[in-house]
Amino acid sequence: PELVRGGVQLVRAPMAVSLFTIFSMRDATVGGDAQTKVALRRALAMAFDDDEYTRMFDAGLSVVQQQLVPPGVDGHVPGYRNPNHFDPATANALLDRVGFRRGPDGYRRNPDGTALTVPALTGTSSESRKLAEFTKRMLDRIGVRVSFGTAPASERIKRMTHCAYGMTTTDWALDVPDGANIMSMFHGKSIGSANSSCFADSLFDAAYEKALATPSGTARTELFRTMQTRLDAMAVVRMRPSRDMLLLKREGVDGPFPTVNDWLQVITLGVDPPVADAARRR
Repeated sequence: PELVRGGVQLVRAPMAVSLFTIFSMRDATVGGDAQTKVALRRALAMAFDDDEYTRMFDAGLSVVQQQLVPPGVDGHVPGYRNPNHFDPATANALLDRVGFRRGPDGYRRNPDGTALTVPALTGTSSESRKLAEFTKRMLDRIGVRVSFGTAPASERIKRMTHCAYGMTTTDWALDVPDGANIMSMFHGKSIGSANSSCFADSLFDAAYEKALATPSGTARTELFRTMQTRLDAMAVVRMRPSRDMLLLKREGVDGPFPTVNDWLQVITLGVDPPVADAARRR
């Protein structure tokens, strides 16, 4: 109450950050562009319950994201809906259709009858362990066994750079307020650096490269629609709910405003003197 009386308000605003799960296109289990592999990745994506994730990790303060480019950033496609959203019934039906049958233990097997185990790379923090438990519970719903490998941050980044994993979680802060910034993660020429999924697709690359030279507007937005559609069709990445920014703001103070083009997220404040103080100075 005393903060309210002092003119302090709680402000909630979206951040220019995207959280997601990615798949390595070079992994023997989940990678590649064969129909069965694409179906498996799509089913894995559809197994994740966004609402449960938000309750578990963000106290209900996250927002479900449908695409990589967040709202308010050039390249965001208004009204776009991700086809790989939470839908365990469709995920199970898809796996049945392409031959991932359940064995006597309830877990699925590959179409050739061999055991199916999806490798997942996680960190070593308590948050990572909690996320691993959540992931297992989600994939149990569709009968897919998952095996977790843990690694400290430096080793994890190294393995991601070489696409030496099956699935993992990561994030991207848009240090440049343009959708091309985050889409560089999936550009074929970025394999070995930013492209940690080793995704290479001629249609995506053509749209990305054209977007770099296209001014902001409807034509450029359609190029981003093409890029996002290709990523979803091949099920390379699955968005996770993103956290909103919570700030306490006092009357007479402009800000704080984290800048989207600074890795340090510099806080900027501008203070206006109260009217009475300004009058006394005159």
